[in-house]
Amino acid sequence: MRRAVGVGISLIIVLWLQVGFFGGLRLFGVVPNLLLIALTYWALNRQASEALTAALIGGLVLDFASGSDFGLRLAFYSFYALGVMYLRQRGAGQSVLVISAALATGTILFNLVVLSTRVAKHLPND
Repeated sequence: MRRAVGVGISLIIVLWLQVGFFGGLRLFGVVPNLLLIALTYWALNRQASEALTAALIGGLVLDFASGSDFGLRLAFYSFYALGVMYLRQRGAGQSVLVISAALATGTILFNLVVLSTRVAKHLPND
């Protein structure tokens, strides 16, 4: 129970920083994806239910905050957490190279998914 409360409090802090603080700051025009970093840690070091719950709640909150493409972040972060948990079960979760590759792949895939949905909105309907 204490661990779940810790994940909940840290999830609130991460989401507040991502939406509130870094959302307004935009270092070099980029908002860091803190939820992706936190989910990687939780999926590697916490129970699967805690990590998946954090992914679902975090994705839902970010969907509400974005105002567009509802459900996109919820689905992406859920699949990402499941993928990192799969790496942990395969025994690759302790390698710094694998963790870095998971973060880089997650960042690239997230940006590609967001860009593709925005491009698809501007395509003509045939």
